[in-house]
Amino acid sequence: DDVKWCEFTDEFIGGCGPEQCYIEFLGKYGKYGNVNATNCVCNSTPSGSLHTCACQVHCGVIPPPPPL
Repeated sequence: DDVKWCEFTDEFIGGCGPEQCYIEFLGKYGKYGNVNATNCVCNSTPSGSLHTCACQVHCGVIPPPPPL
């Protein structure tokens, strides 16, 4: 019953705050346990109006991003 973790990045409005990425990921992608709170990394844009969150999530929970 091994769970595979995949890193997923998403963009949100505002700056970074404590546990913010985890909360946002849970809010957007639902189910508790699908997001690894200890592995979220937040990076805000130079203007501070947006930030990206990179979190570890269960592979398959979130659809893979479209190919570039």
